[in-house]
Amino acid sequence: MRHASHIVLPTIITGPGEYRTRCGETVTIDTVGRFATGRYSDGVPETWDVSGRLLPFNESKNDIVGN
Repeated sequence: MRHASHIVLPTIITGPGEYRTRCGETVTIDTVGRFATGRYSDGVPETWDVSGRLLPFNESKNDIVGN
């Protein structure tokens, strides 16, 4: 489990592959370590925490919520 402030966040991104964002877009994760790097369907690169959060303390429509 990952910690953000006093909230415990589960690990959502466990390895490379396709995942779904909160707004329903499919993203491709290429590498996973402390952070996950990948790209949106239009090729724009992005980095997420392995909890799926794009921003450390706020939810975003681009958070990864599942695969």
